[in-house]
Order: sequence, then C-alpha cells, then structure tokens
Amino acid sequence: MKTILLLALPFLFLTSCKKETCEDGIKNQDETDIDCGGVCSLCPITYPDNGHYGVNILDVGTTTFYLAPEYSLHAQLPAETSIRIVFTNTSSNVLSEIWWLQASSNVNLIISNYNESTGVQTFESVAGALEIDLRMSFSGSGTATIEIYENDATSPTRTKLINW
Repeated sequence: MKTILLLALPFLFLTSCKKETCEDGIKNQDETDIDCGGVCSLCPITYPDNGHYGVNILDVGTTTFYLAPEYSLHAQLPAETSIRIVFTNTSSNVLSEIWWLQASSNVNLIISNYNESTGVQTFESVAGALEIDLRMSFSGSGTATIEIYENDATSPTRTKLINW
C-alpha cells in the first residue's frame, strides 16, 4: 500500500500544480473566453451567416446581393474588441448604384455620412459594444470594396469585394 501511495504522489503533485496558460483549453486566469481575453490575446470577432435583418454582408462566403431583400451588417464583438468597416463604392455611377441603410435599425455603430466625391462611408463600433448590426439594402447595379479593420488595425484585417 505504501508503494502505491509513493508512486501516486508525484503524479498527483504534477497534475494538481499545472500552471494556467493561454493554451490549456480552460477558461481560467482572467480570460473572457477559453484561452482568450484578459491576460491572453483578444478573442476573435465573429461574422455570423445572418444578422437581425437577414443575410450578413460581412459573412465571408456571400459576395452577391440582390435589390429586393434587406441585409445585415453584423458582427459579434468579444469584450475589449472593436471594429471599423469602410465601404468604398467602385461603381461607375456612385450616386445611383449605392447601398441604403435604415438608421433607426442601428445597433452600436457610429456611421459617417456618405462621401459622394469618393464613394466612401465608414461604420465604427461604439466603445464597449458586444455586437453591431444595421439593416441595409442596395439599389441599381453596382460594386463595392469592404475593408474591415479589427481592434484599431492600421491596415485591413480583411477585404471583401461585393456586387449587386
């Protein structure tokens, strides 16, 4: 019995004194999710397939949009993260081939005015937001570049080309 106890003690000691890390698969320390947030790197921003108003414009797989339906500009923001989205209209007629938004549907976004001379409009999350969403639609037949800047990045984290 003493032999078994003596053999088990080092194992118990090693497993019970395991150091908490940002790669241990456990939400510990002051992490806001498993192995991210707090002392670890920021948790990733996610872009669900759909938002509150329909298909998510920011979803990686969707690049073609249609005139009739409404769409969402949607992202889920873990604690301590932020997002800035820059739409640049690359259509030949930036005034008639454009996106529309319903300002009253705005969830946690600061929205710039549309710049008619450059075709640019910016959407930025408010401080502390855990989600952004905005009802949008398109008119005419156009194209745009969407640049997504996560967590105050100075160059786009992701770029997406869309058409409608």
